Amino acid sequence: MRVTRCRYNLGSAHHARKDIDRATYHFTRTIALDPNYADAHFNLGIVYQEMGELKKALQCYETASRLDPQLSEASKASRFLRQTIGTAG
Repeated sequence: MRVTRCRYNLGSAHHARKDIDRATYHFTRTIALDPNYADAHFNLGIVYQEMGELKKALQCYETASRLDPQLSEASKASRFLRQTIGTAG
C-alpha cells in the first residue's frame, strides 16, 4: 500500500508540473499495483482527457465511479465526456 501511495503521489506531482508522460506512467503503475485505487483511475482519466484521448479518459472515469460511487467528480466527468463524444461523432 505504501508503494502504491508513493506512485500515486509521484503521478500527481508530475501532473502538477505538466509532465504528462511521467504522470501517465506513475498513475498506470499505481493501477497495476492496486486496480481498485479509484483516485488513480480518475487522475489518469484527467491526463488522458488533457491528451485528447477521450475514450480512454471516459473508461478511467467510469472505472473510478464504479470503484468509488462517492467520487462525484468522476461521475460528472464521465457524463460530460459521454455528451462530448456523442456530439463529436
